[in-house]
Amino acid sequence: MNLVKKLFLISLLFIANSSFAFGLYGRCIANPSVATCFISNNLPQPILCEIFITGISASGARAYVNNVAIIYPGMWEELYVYAYNPFYDPMISASYYANCRY
Repeated sequence: MNLVKKLFLISLLFIANSSFAFGLYGRCIANPSVATCFISNNLPQPILCEIFITGISASGARAYVNNVAIIYPGMWEELYVYAYNPFYDPMISASYYANCRY
């Protein structure tokens, strides 16, 4: 095997060890006045996350919240989206998107 092929295979080995995807556990709960989303870190090291929350009311209006947080191992981040008028236009749904790295 020539030297170029060996270097290429070694570089692939280092790239494979340093980049991989990981899953987050998140959950959103909506009640008429507020939607709450929880994002937890089950990894053994802290992660830095940019989190986006979208709350949807009964009339279709959307409320947005975003946050940047460091989530330590075994901990979680809570974000809240409040309804504009919970009596006439209650919050019915919420979703989250998190972009995290080590």
